[in-house]
Formats: sequence, C-alpha cells, structure tokens
Amino acid sequence: MAKSRGASVEQSCFVVLRCPGILESNVEFCLQPTLVYLRILGLEKLNSPTTLNAHLLNTRVEKLEEKMKRSIEEVKDFPQYFAFSLSRRIAPRHFHLKERNVKVKLNRMLLWSDNRFYTKWK
Repeated sequence: MAKSRGASVEQSCFVVLRCPGILESNVEFCLQPTLVYLRILGLEKLNSPTTLNAHLLNTRVEKLEEKMKRSIEEVKDFPQYFAFSLSRRIAPRHFHLKERNVKVKLNRMLLWSDNRFYTKWK
C-alpha cells in the first residue's frame, strides 16, 4: 500500500489497524477508484479510512447536496461523514433537525451520542 498509493509506512499501518478489511479490497477496482473520487471532490487529507466504494460515496455526496442542501465543503471539514450510516444516523438526524428548523455543522449532528443529540433538540 505504501509504495503503490503514495502512503507512508506509518499511514499504511494506521489504515490497516483502523480498517483491517482494506486488506481484502481490490486495489485496482475498489480502492483506486475511491481514492480518485475523493480527490475529485477535493478531499486530499482524509482523517478516517473508508472501505466504501466510489459509487457508495457518490450516493452520500448526492444526498448531502440534493436532500440536505449542504455543500461539499462541509465534508472537506468533516470527512468522517462518510463513516456514518446514511439510513441509521445521517438521514434520521437530518430530518429531526429539519422539522425543528435547526441547522448545525455535520460534526455536531453526527458525532454526538443519540442521548445527547435528541436531548438537545427535542
């Protein structure tokens, strides 16, 4: 990984430890297209590894922009967005806030525990 993807040995170890399933991923057909797609979006420095394929990332970006009316710039500030479940975390919280006319940053919307989130915005 270090040689073929331009990552340092330390970065490669970090990714493998955080996301061991990456070792089973096909570099040419899965990892490389995902990396290219993220770079097209302008995400050069990713803080969280992901095993999502590019087409799944595209779906999340479309939902972010079309349904949530948010900018891709927000994902650049919070790339961990891609690690959260669209159906179990992102959408329910988005609609909960939308019903209350509340808009918060993605990290605040997604990182808080369910208890803290739903207590704050009853």
